[in-house]
Amino acid sequence: MTEQLRGKRAYACSDHAKRRAAERLGIAYADAHRQLMNYMQTAVYCGATSNSRIFDHYKSRTRLVLDPDKDVIITVYSLDDIAEYRGFEPQAGVLTDAIKTTIARELRKAHRTFRRSYRQYTLALADLNVEIAELFRNKVRCKHPGTQALIQSQIDVLEDEAKAIRSAMQTQESEFRAVEEEASIYLRTEGEMVS
Repeated sequence: MTEQLRGKRAYACSDHAKRRAAERLGIAYADAHRQLMNYMQTAVYCGATSNSRIFDHYKSRTRLVLDPDKDVIITVYSLDDIAEYRGFEPQAGVLTDAIKTTIARELRKAHRTFRRSYRQYTLALADLNVEIAELFRNKVRCKHPGTQALIQSQIDVLEDEAKAIRSAMQTQESEFRAVEEEASIYLRTEGEMVS
């Protein structure tokens, strides 16, 4: 009995395969056919023997064995029950490598942008600190209280600007750290990350 899934390839499922799915995979017997068909849509062809074709569905950790001539699922196994697959993780494919490369490249780009703007903020902060120091020196040298108050108001304005720059620097750093942390999830190794 074959069942067509909207635009997907149909597979027949033997009664034995349904029983084994219930027994080995914990899938309800009534749902086994539909579930095994879904697995087959994304299963990876692993090879053939004289009397079967073998497909592995890594996400569900299931091996599906099909008839060599027809699209009939003969039996199923859990990859965890197969000795060679205990602790096995699928090899990174071309698409996965391309995605990791893209994420690493974008992380490097974000790091360059972060460093550049952080350096600009640091220089602007240093210039403000120099101006504040000069104004403070002028305030100390000045004897007239009105002039000292005017200089102090200028110092206050510059200190507010410096505070805004420090706040922008902290915000930018926290945003970059969040991007870096998110990228590390996809890259899975901190050795690939830019520090």
